[in-house]
Amino acid sequence: MTSPNPTQLRPDISVDHITRLSDDDLDALVQATEATIEDGSNSSWRGSPSHDKLRAFWSGVALSPTRHLIVARLGGSIVGAVQIVQAGPLSEIGPEVAELDNFFLSPDARGHGLAGRIVRYAEEVARSLGIISLDFTVRDDRSDAVQIFEAMGYTRWAKKRTFRFSGGQFQAGLYYTKIIDESAAEALRKDDDNRADVA
Repeated sequence: MTSPNPTQLRPDISVDHITRLSDDDLDALVQATEATIEDGSNSSWRGSPSHDKLRAFWSGVALSPTRHLIVARLGGSIVGAVQIVQAGPLSEIGPEVAELDNFFLSPDARGHGLAGRIVRYAEEVARSLGIISLDFTVRDDRSDAVQIFEAMGYTRWAKKRTFRFSGGQFQAGLYYTKIIDESAAEALRKDDDNRADVA
């Protein structure tokens, strides 16, 4: 299946699904990641990976058949991203359920409405891939990301107090899910209704 057309927000802002990273895109993606890590307030990264490690990481993402890279651009340069991560081909989970991972926007790209747009576009791409359900996990102190996902209809189904261990203490994590396929959502509603009738 082909991806939806890139979302053009303004002449200098867009969101799209890329399957190959040019050298310029790779450099911009690494710079955006470094800026987000340095800012710290909305970072989904652990520690301060080196420039070379980040280049290797993003190059690997672009090559992975189970990772789909959605990027946000400001002035033509990548300023943020999220990945759609599907289970491997032999996993019992199957390709229909996926996770959104490494969601971030660099500090200078915030305030343009890109955060919600990148998640919405990721959902469109996910549907084109046959995905019916998306999960998202986030530290509970990432309030901006929490607000975005809750506003977009993601349901929190769990909180884990021992999500991450950093600085000698645990940090809690929140677990969200959303059915993005309407027929699957309707089937779930009918199943819930049947269970209620039996009870």
